[in-house]
Amino acid sequence: MLAGIFCSFLLPTIFFENEIEVFSNLEVENLIIENQLNETIITEKTEYTKWIFLGISIISVALVSLLFGKVLLLLQKIKKLRKKEEFGISYVESKNENEAFSFYKYIVVSSKNVEKEALKKILIHENIHVKELHTLDILFIKSVEALFWFNPILRFYKKAMEENHEFLADQKTVEKNAFSSYDYQKLIVQLQIKNTTMMGNSFKKQSTLKRRIVMLQKEKSASRNLLKILVILPFLASFMMVAQVEKKEIIKEVKEEKPEVIEKEILILKKEKADKEAKRLKQIKKEKKAKEKKKAKVSKKKKKIAKKKALKEAKKEKIAMKKELLEEKRRVLEEKRAVIAEEKRKMMDEKARIKDEEKKKKLMSSYEKRYKEEAKKEALKRLIWKDENGNVISRYEFKKRLLSEGIYEVKSDGETYSLALKS
Repeated sequence: MLAGIFCSFLLPTIFFENEIEVFSNLEVENLIIENQLNETIITEKTEYTKWIFLGISIISVALVSLLFGKVLLLLQKIKKLRKKEEFGISYVESKNENEAFSFYKYIVVSSKNVEKEALKKILIHENIHVKELHTLDILFIKSVEALFWFNPILRFYKKAMEENHEFLADQKTVEKNAFSSYDYQKLIVQLQIKNTTMMGNSFKKQSTLKRRIVMLQKEKSASRNLLKILVILPFLASFMMVAQVEKKEIIKEVKEEKPEVIEKEILILKKEKADKEAKRLKQIKKEKKAKEKKKAKVSKKKKKIAKKKALKEAKKEKIAMKKELLEEKRRVLEEKRAVIAEEKRKMMDEKARIKDEEKKKKLMSSYEKRYKEEAKKEALKRLIWKDENGNVISRYEFKKRLLSEGIYEVKSDGETYSLALKS
């Protein structure tokens, strides 16, 4: 099975050459063929194929890294467990009762609730896995599966290899230790519990139960195995002879004077070449058209996206302009309001000033009237009152006589004084 993996890598690199003679008599023909070959476009790997290859490579590297990470974690876990020895075989005591597997040079088994005879058979079985380095086979096939994860056949191949390991270990356990085949089969059936570790070779694996029992009961036939190999080898050789053959054309020049048969053969060959070249050119044109269509679609999409972006930008600019205009109008209105408020304030101040001046004037006029009245009173007080005979009399008597005579005002020093008697 390992040889099959290596052959799948080596055989595609082996090719057989098949020489074909092609007749040609004209140098012009060679020039035409060379021109046609020069005109054919050698399609390089497109960006899409490069990106696909890069994606596949990244996934493969990630899966391989994950695999080796699991291996390291499993080794760390095993090294932490307690070591034991039974029947001359050293193993590691598992904390999980359902575990019984081998990985590299370690055998991990739980001896709890397991009879000594059963434990002996399990240890011998797993020790065969360790001695024959089955873990390396599993790691190799798992690495190949991780690198070529897109190939579904490898999963079945890995499963077949794991089954083969179990068949070989069962066979050697029964034959070399003289165990009863029936008892061993009974033990396998009793201990079929799902194992948590998928990295190593597990004694308790349900998926291989039926086939392991069948293989233990089956008679071994070396002649049948040899016959299988003899059937496969011719099939493989015939497949390589058909698929792994490269045609090599040997051009032979023929003189102008040649038989008609050769001319017909040359014409047929030319037609075949012309048809092939025409097909190739048509295929290239189709590929070009398909690429151009894809590019046109991509450019249309880009244009649409650019238009949408431009419209969005224009809308944003319009909104910004509207905002600026609104801000400008608001600023102008605020300035007008401020000017009107200032004018109103000045008018109010002017009105208040005029009112204050009027009040002041009124007060001054009232003060003047009072002053004049007081002055009149004072002047009246200072007057000397005399009668017609020249005798001095009181002011009251003087007023009374004047009033009795119908005189109500008296002029003195250019001032007119009104007269009144108190009741």
